[in-house]
Amino acid sequence: MNLSQDFTDKFRFIGGASVTNEKQSLVNGDNNIYGVLSTGILESPGNNIYNPDGTFDSSSYLFSNPVQNALENEATGNTFRVLVNAEFQYDLFDWLTFSSKWGLDNLEFYQKTYLPSTSTRGAGSNGLAEDRQRVIRRLMTTQGLSVNKNFSDFSVGGFLGFEYNGRHSRLTVAERTGFASPFLKNVTQGATVTNAEGSYSESNLVSFIGRASLGYKNKYLLEASIRADGSSVFGPNNKYGYFPSVSAGYIVSEEDWFRNDVLTFLKLRASYGITGNDSGIGTYEALPGVGSVSYAGAVGTALTTIGNPDVKWEETTQTNFGATLGFWNDRITLEYDYFKKDTDDLLLNVPLPGNSGFGVTVDGSTAGIISNVGSMTNKGHEVSISADIFRDGEFTWSTSLGLSTLDNEVTSLDGNSPFTTGFVSRIQEGAPLGGFYVLQADGLYQSDSEVPANLAADGVGAGDVKYIDQNGDGLINDDDYIIGGSPWADYTAHWKNTLTFKGFDLDFLWAMSQGNDVFNSTLQFAGTATNPNYGTFNNQFDYCTSTYTNATLLSPNIDTASYNSSASTRSLEICSWI
Repeated sequence: MNLSQDFTDKFRFIGGASVTNEKQSLVNGDNNIYGVLSTGILESPGNNIYNPDGTFDSSSYLFSNPVQNALENEATGNTFRVLVNAEFQYDLFDWLTFSSKWGLDNLEFYQKTYLPSTSTRGAGSNGLAEDRQRVIRRLMTTQGLSVNKNFSDFSVGGFLGFEYNGRHSRLTVAERTGFASPFLKNVTQGATVTNAEGSYSESNLVSFIGRASLGYKNKYLLEASIRADGSSVFGPNNKYGYFPSVSAGYIVSEEDWFRNDVLTFLKLRASYGITGNDSGIGTYEALPGVGSVSYAGAVGTALTTIGNPDVKWEETTQTNFGATLGFWNDRITLEYDYFKKDTDDLLLNVPLPGNSGFGVTVDGSTAGIISNVGSMTNKGHEVSISADIFRDGEFTWSTSLGLSTLDNEVTSLDGNSPFTTGFVSRIQEGAPLGGFYVLQADGLYQSDSEVPANLAADGVGAGDVKYIDQNGDGLINDDDYIIGGSPWADYTAHWKNTLTFKGFDLDFLWAMSQGNDVFNSTLQFAGTATNPNYGTFNNQFDYCTSTYTNATLLSPNIDTASYNSSASTRSLEICSWI
């Protein structure tokens, strides 16, 4: 619902509101032994889905029955969202306007899960039920003065204002086990409380903004701005960041000497600016954290995160140069931009050694310290062409083509050592951000005589993976890992079309990405390199045997499964798509 109202010739209101309520049936899609997709891949095909009496067969599976996971486990989600925005405008003068904008985004998500005692996960506890509720509330406001004034051949614009963005998040979880009947599914009907937790977080961002623009004869354009952003997620030493920008444009086609029936519009432009990013840091990561821990049978408190009061805004300095060309009164438009983004003080979680006391979290997961680590560069080109093929009459057809390139590189780590995040994503100088850090595979050993003595002593033989010994020390270890691929595309492209006819419209989009890689981690447990008892993809059957040594796939061998399933270029795949 949208609403606008002019109270007087100077005072007006513009607002809107929307309410949505969405219900979903959920399945476990996580990468675990109860996930529908993961167990569908992991389990061997051919097992019985049902017992003779019609119940699900769970005894024939290594982990769990994927069909049972999909159909018997119950999970529903309900999302209720309210969006409200309102703006009041008052013209102090015909060239000066005060505006007051307000916005509210209230999101409530409720998830209910019930795993019956007949399910694999619920069997050991006689059923399990969980209620999970998250409420996220965002409040936004902008208060400012806008200037728009013309003086003869000059036009002047400006804005001076204040912004506030607040985010409040609350999570409540309740879990119980021990259900007397499969018909009693509410969490309150379980006999034993196995989990009860709640959390609350709040973050605030305040901004002071100034912007000014100047135009001359509608052909020379200049704009400059500066903003000061203060974020509560940073420590007390660096809450504020200051981000200026400037841009200029020259509409050549407005010159008196520019007369061309084909090229009817020409604009040159350039810009330079700095932007800040605070999304790479958690709400309280800059502060030391305290939590409850158990030690020697007693419960107490301990520092759980080390904090970093000096962490500050991640800054990106961007330079752009571009041009817009219009042909035959903008029947065809061509745009070109070159961009270069230099990001400094990257917000990254740096791993800590275990002997620091903060190398792992209370729950045993890997931990670290949030820090400003090094610099990164992104640069590339963007080209687009759009055309109105038919634009008069009842039928119209507009089309646009776009192509963009990107070159990404981590240029500095400020003296820090390279480190790996996630499965194989590497942060390393001279490499793309998140480049895949793997061993370089070079086919298979064709005979036992090819295998180095150190590997042969560990049972590696003919039919196992041959990794490149990068430093020639006769060992395959951490020193032999390389950046074997990049998640970043060399270029992307799209083709968009919009057709209209007598009030009907049709849009379709074609898109492509070329040159990026993906690490297919499923091959580490669903390929021939893993445990032979696991399920295997159909394309993994053409493997090496004693009578078929020219195969590129290694033979299943449980004794060398760990060696063969090491992260390597064997699991890298080209991720180009259309």
